[in-house]
Amino acid sequence: LYPQNSCSRAQIMTVLGRTLERGYAYAPCTFTGSGKIPAWARDHIDLLASLGTVTGNEKGAVNPLGTITRAEFAALLYRMY
Repeated sequence: LYPQNSCSRAQIMTVLGRTLERGYAYAPCTFTGSGKIPAWARDHIDLLASLGTVTGNEKGAVNPLGTITRAEFAALLYRMY
């Protein structure tokens, strides 16, 4: 709808989470500030964290509402496959 707008980390992780088959056992993530994860993205971020795709930064935070860089997106894709 708005191709010039940037995406948040939560939006990208939701898209990536939707590409995975279900059936994995996973638990809620324990990132610093995980209470800021939107409800619509929570399940996908939990799944990606359990699989090791989402690891958080050096402070253990995932910053779900921040924008994502191309390098961060590339790192997520690399860890998925």
